[in-house]
Order: sequence, then structure tokens, then C-alpha cells
Amino acid sequence: MTQLTRIIQELSPHMLVCVDRVTASIVYHNPAFSKKIRCESDKILETSLFKFIEESSYIPLARVLKTIPPNSEMNLNVLLKNSKSQTIDVSLQVCRRSDNDFLLYLFFVDNTAQVKKDQDLEVYQQVIASSQEIMLLIDNDYNYRIANQAFLLHSGLKEELVIGRNIRDLLGDQADMLISMLDKTINTGETVRFQFELIDPVKQNVINLDSIQSPYRNDQGEITGVIVCARDITPYVETNKETSSSNHYYKSLFEYSPDLLASVNLQTGLILEANHTLEKVLGYESAELTGQHLFKFHGSAHKKILAEAIVNLSNNNPINSLEVSLIAKDGSYISADLRTTPIVDADSNIAIFVWRDTRYQEKLAFKAAHDPLTHLYNRAGFMPLLEEAFQAGEERVLCFLDIDNFKLLNDTSGHLAGDEFLIAMADLLKKNMSRHDRLCRLGGDEFLVLVCGRELGEVHKLMRIVLLKMNSLIKGQRKYLNAKLGISIGVTPFSAGEESRTILTRADEACYQAKNNGKNQIAVINHKAAV
Repeated sequence: MTQLTRIIQELSPHMLVCVDRVTASIVYHNPAFSKKIRCESDKILETSLFKFIEESSYIPLARVLKTIPPNSEMNLNVLLKNSKSQTIDVSLQVCRRSDNDFLLYLFFVDNTAQVKKDQDLEVYQQVIASSQEIMLLIDNDYNYRIANQAFLLHSGLKEELVIGRNIRDLLGDQADMLISMLDKTINTGETVRFQFELIDPVKQNVINLDSIQSPYRNDQGEITGVIVCARDITPYVETNKETSSSNHYYKSLFEYSPDLLASVNLQTGLILEANHTLEKVLGYESAELTGQHLFKFHGSAHKKILAEAIVNLSNNNPINSLEVSLIAKDGSYISADLRTTPIVDADSNIAIFVWRDTRYQEKLAFKAAHDPLTHLYNRAGFMPLLEEAFQAGEERVLCFLDIDNFKLLNDTSGHLAGDEFLIAMADLLKKNMSRHDRLCRLGGDEFLVLVCGRELGEVHKLMRIVLLKMNSLIKGQRKYLNAKLGISIGVTPFSAGEESRTILTRADEACYQAKNNGKNQIAVINHKAAV
């Protein structure tokens, strides 16, 4: 990069970012970008671009990054997200040079000023007027103050017959239900979404509406009315009624499946419908999931991978298995395996997403590999660890620990006393071993310790410390003293290529030597198989 080019980029008011075409990691940015997102450069470089993108823009951005051909440019609008989680509406131009260039060049232009200018010019009033959705402003006395063209077309009324009239005048007895919802927004300031059915007072036909109500505030912040935005979903409801009998079986499978299911629009990433299991596991109501972005409920580490998988998804290429973490309403993380169906509605670009909660499988796997009393590995969980590949120059030592006279403790003080001692011994081992070491209750009164990364002499000293602390524990309880408890320990190193059975047998022989030598001591067999 020439000095002149760098100076231009440094001084440019536009945001420039260079990203790795494969990983989307940021390799360069100019000061305008870091200033806009309020983040230091060292927290930006080598970070995924998606960290600074609002979730609703994930799929469009991932699609452009994947499909942009060499020597071309692509334009789209996205929402940036700064360090305060505030969104910034920007225009983005993505440029790619030759096929050999591993970088993509992104130019962001802040649209905030233009949006404000549009608001000042009352462009949004024109949008409201021309919107196909019904939009109303109703004051605190339930009088119509604003009604757009879509409402007038649906109602068949002229504007002069609506503005200033009370909703009871137009809706009669049907107004009571709507008034109760308006009161909720007026009294609490909440945004309320609900679906309801009305009989058109003019046409006398049934219409079904999906409505969102938000408070309207004056310059002093006081609620002086309610903004109603409603969408006519009558065709959707009628279609559902017509197909309800034939689809009842499949809908029941969807709703009551033990897996977590949702239908998702692949173009936008919006959840169209969620089943009861997904609602229950995440702790959300149906309305809190429907219409929300899929990425909102996934851990940040998986959002980019998920967006790329959705871009690749097609009839012939569903997502077969993707490890993700879901985020519940209480903030907890739920590990899950994600699969999808092929596209089930080509016109609407919809697929069914299936998350399988893997926590139960993880619990089963933990139980299968661990002792229920001490929570150490059991024999089944421990033996494969002896077969793991060695690192270059790694030392490994196996220790075999056997409790002396343990049966006498059970006979004189009961099995609960024996269990207490086993738990205490396991806790002592956990406190004195490193996180790299592996602990096992082999069965009964026998324990194994696999020590990694330490030489034999160090392990021998470590086992002496363990023996001293165990003897201190024994001396602290009369029932342990009366049973004449002790710990016999066998220690042996081993090498790569030795079978687990051979290693275990040698450690057992070392422990047997410790018992024959008088118990409550350590014996070492310093023998390694030829590599």
C-alpha cells in the first residue's frame, strides 16, 4: 500500500474493512470504522466481521461473501453493531479483485444522516400512506386520528367518515376486545402483538388480522395514543382451515415432537413457527419466538457458521449435523445438534430446523464413564485414556492405589462409613492432582491415577504427599484408626505402544509389592516396554 493510498484511507470519512474471503476475519480497517463501532483496533483485527453485524443482516452478508465473483462488486444494506450494541444503518459495497486475491474489500457508508433527513422531509409519512399494511393512530379516547390507505380500502370507508370517529361507532360490540388491548398499551406502555377476528361492518365478511400496538408519545413523553399496525392474514387462515384435516397428523408430529422444531424463512432467517418443545426448553412463549431472527437464540461462536450453512442449504444439501449452542430466556446455554429438512416450500424458501438437545445424551455418556459415588472415571471410561496417543517427549506414569483393611471398616462401622471414606479419598486426589491428570475408581477400594507430563521421580514424591495426607485423614477419625486403614500404592511408568492391559497389570503388581512389604507404603516397578 503506497503512502498516498494509506493517507487517503486514514482520512476517508467512509469505513473501509478488508476481510479474509474464507474466514471473514478482519485483517485491516481504517480509523473511521473503529471510531464508528467504538472499539479499539486490537479488539477488531483477527476478529470475525460478523461480530460487528446485527443478526438480521447475517444471511444477506454471508450470501454476498460466498457468491461474489472475481473482479466484481456487490451492494447491499446492512446493520452494523457497535460496542454498545447500538445498530447503525449502512450501505455496503463488497469488492473482490482477482481469483487469486484472498481478501475482500468492504466499503461502509453510514446512512444515519440520510435517514434523519428523510424523516425531516416526512418521507416516512408517505411510506405509511402507501403501506399495504393497515396503519392507524388511535387516541386515548379511542378516536381515530390517522388512517392510511390500506385501512380505507379494507373498510370500504372514506377518510372523512373515519377520522375523529370513535372505534365503537364503526365496530359496535366488537370494539370491546380491541379497547381492552388498547388499554393495556395506554396503561403500561407495552408493545402488544395479537391476532383477532372481526366482521367487516360494511362488507359483513370475516377478516383475520395480525396486529402490533405501540404507544404514541408526545414531546413530553406522555402516552397520548396507540399506533396500530395490522396485517390481513385471512387468506393464510382460510388456507390453514382448508388443509387442516389433511395436515392434522403432520402438524401434531411437528407440535409434539420431542425434538426442538421451527419453520424458518431461509431468505431472512426469521422463525415462522416454533413447536411446543422449543418453547418449553428455551422458556419463551410462542409470540416471543415467532417473527424473531434465528440467530438471536444461538451462541455467538456459532452464528457465522450457521449463516454460512443456511446459504448452502438447498433441496439436495440440507444441514445434516451442526453442533450449536442455543440460548434460553434465562441466559443459560443448551448444547444441541442441528439438522434441517430440505426446502419444504420452494416458493417461500422455507425449511424445518430440528435441534436435538444433546444434554441428555451428554449426561448418559457421563454416567456410563463415571463412578456414581465419587464422580471419578470408572473402568469403562478410564481404560481408553491409557490408549491415547503420546505427545512428543511426553512422560506418563500410572499409579494403583488400594485401601488397606477396607473390608474391616465396612464390617465394623457400616457401608455408609466406607462410602464416606471413598468420597473423602476421591476429593483428596482431586485437590492434589493437576487438570492434566486422570483419576479413576477401578472398583471397590481400588483407585487409579494417570499422571501426564511428569517424570517418575516427581510422581513418586507426589504419591508420598498423597499418602501422608491420607494418613492424616485416617488419624482424624477413630473409626478409621480402629479399622487400621492405610493406602498401598504401586507406581510404574509406561511408554507409547504398550497395551493398556500390560500397563495395568504392572501397576497392580507394584501395589501388591507395597502390601507384601507391610502395607501403607509405595512400591515402584521401573520398567518400560521397548518402543
